Amino acid sequence: MKNYTCIIFTILTLNLNAQGTLRGFVCDNNKVALQGVVVKLYGQNDSLVEKKLISYSISRNDGLYNFHLPPSWPHYTIEFFSLGFQPLSLQFKNNQILLPDTIFLIPGFNYLDTVYIKHNFIYNIKKDAITFNADFYRLNNEKNIEQLLDKLPGISIDENGIISFNGNTISKILLNGDDLFKNKYTELSRNAPAEIIDKIDVISNFQKDTLLLLNNITEGYVLNLHLKKHYLNKIFGYIEGASGFKAEKKPIYLL
Repeated sequence: MKNYTCIIFTILTLNLNAQGTLRGFVCDNNKVALQGVVVKLYGQNDSLVEKKLISYSISRNDGLYNFHLPPSWPHYTIEFFSLGFQPLSLQFKNNQILLPDTIFLIPGFNYLDTVYIKHNFIYNIKKDAITFNADFYRLNNEKNIEQLLDKLPGISIDENGIISFNGNTISKILLNGDDLFKNKYTELSRNAPAEIIDKIDVISNFQKDTLLLLNNITEGYVLNLHLKKHYLNKIFGYIEGASGFKAEKKPIYLL
């Protein structure tokens, strides 16, 4: 296995480029790059009470990690975790993003609480895709799919319903691999109930046409929504009704 040596900087520098990407390197105390370090980025309000996971990264074989940094949080916490090393947590402000270019992790034991193994997963990372388990992020107060997607780390949604993942615009939303809504995916994300979703794939470099894929022509980032089994043969949406002075939207399913 080829070992990479970290490039060391002895001063604190601004690790933020013009596109709002936070990046750096992770090494051990022998200056050897660490691959597979889980790096999580949390956003916090001014009271430092609310803490939301907004993105995460896994370091490459040269130790590099990077994030798209949304500007909507006044404070951030970045955490580093790797088996065999002591976890590390650093805080910084939105207007004062000073971090070491190279993070050094100290060897140590990770003592874990009792773990009960279940079949369910939180997320699974493959070469060009991340699959999220919707039930882990669901709070059962979501009115539509958009509100569920907004809870996933790395996902951001603007006022027009345009979805991005780590700063990359989502070009389309598939349902079980089928492109039913083309470029009008807000008709799905803003009208279909969140309860129908089982898993969510975030796919980069998406292309169904093998010939185009071989020529590196892709459609960029897409989402693929997996429906729960008992919704596979149903049409879904919302029906709105009113009783007296109170209007209410309820999900409806048709065979």
